[in-house]
Order: sequence, then C-alpha cells, then structure tokens
Amino acid sequence: MSDTGADHAERAERILDAAGGLILRWGYQRVTMQDVARTAGVGKGTLYLHWRTRESLFVAVLLRESIAMVDALLDRMRADPEVVLLHRMQRVCFEVVLDRPLLRAVYSGDGELLGNLARHASTMDEGRQDAFLRSYLARLREHGLVRADTDLDDQAYAVNCVITGFNLTGPVTADDVPASDARRARALANTLRAAFEPDRRPDARVLRQLAPRVIADLEELRDAHARHRFGDRRPDSPLGSTTPSTTDTTAGTAR
Repeated sequence: MSDTGADHAERAERILDAAGGLILRWGYQRVTMQDVARTAGVGKGTLYLHWRTRESLFVAVLLRESIAMVDALLDRMRADPEVVLLHRMQRVCFEVVLDRPLLRAVYSGDGELLGNLARHASTMDEGRQDAFLRSYLARLREHGLVRADTDLDDQAYAVNCVITGFNLTGPVTADDVPASDARRARALANTLRAAFEPDRRPDARVLRQLAPRVIADLEELRDAHARHRFGDRRPDSPLGSTTPSTTDTTAGTAR
C-alpha cells in the first residue's frame, strides 16, 4: 500500500515526539537512530523514508520547536494587535522558550543536552530570522513604534544582544524557577520597551493596521520551517538510489 501524505505526516510527528523526548532524557550525543525507531514503534529503515541522516532528523525536532513558538505568537497577535509591539512580541517568545525545555536548551546554548547539535541549532535558519527581524523593525520604525534615531542594522544588533543576554542568563531566584521565569519575561519586556520604544502610548488604529502585515511575515517564516518539519524525503518526491551510511560522521554516533 502506498504511503499517503497524511500517513507520512502522522508517522513523522510520532518520530519527532520520540526523538525530542529522548534528547531530553539522555542528551543528543547518546541517542541513536535505533533508539528513536524503538521508541516511535517503527523500523529503523522507516526513519530514512523521512530523513537522510541522524542530524537532519534532530534538526527537524528543533525546527518543530521553532514552529511552536511562531504559532503561539500568531495566536496571541491575532487575538490582540498590541502584541505587534516589540516588547510584547519578545515577551511572548521568551515565555514560550522558557516553557519548552528543548527551546530553552537551544536559546541558552546548552551544549551538555544538545551536544554537536547546539552548533547547528545556533545557526539554523539564522539568515531568514535575521531578515525577519530587520523587516519587522523597519515596519515599527515606519509607524513610529520604535525609535528611529539610530541605524536600522545597529538597532537590530542591539535588540539581538538584549534578547540573547536574557536567554543566556540564569534564573533570578534559583529556588523558585516558575516565579523567576515570570520575572525574567517581565524584565525583558521592560528593558526592550525602555531602550527602543517611544514614551507615548501607541495608537490603537496603527496597531490594527500593522498587525496583519506582521502576521503575514510570521506565517511566511513559519511555512519556511514547516517545509522541513516532516523530513527531507516526502512521499511525492523520489527517494533516490543512495543508501545512507550507518554512521553519522558529524556526531560520531552509530545509528
């Protein structure tokens, strides 16, 4: 029986669930393709119907995490146009990162959990995300929602530095992580608002006009991630005649 698109996607999600759970349990370096197949309830060869290498499978796990963050942001922005503001948008993103262990590991550079995957995670789709940030800030500047008294590239760099710093810094109080995470998200929003946004209250009409444009940009970013979520081998594309190696030379881990 041929593999339908729905079957392919459902099985891919099951495999990604298994792979993500194993990373959190054992760390990337210790997880083999056989471990993933066993946990997902499929044969090891089935994994290669979706991903050509071990690395591409685990990169897909992280892409799915990024999609979850964009989805959360889209839901909030559709419900409340004020989320288009820099400090509101980044607070939502930061809260999602803190709530999802794999995303937290990516953005905090957790090499112990992610191993060699941390290097790929740090550069994964970096160009597209940087382009989105610059386009987004340009839209905010055009509507007077962030300061425009500095160069756009310098502003994007500074915003990135602030966000990166908050991601790399640990809890405010180690004895109460949930409360500390809430304080961190609030502090990030306050910092971005004070550093980059004007003092005046934004016009609600401007926010309602701008939100659909930013939503469209976010949907485009999400779709770019989603194209790779179910693997680099789809049921409607040829599998090719090459046979994958039994060893991932990038991670040095037998499959």
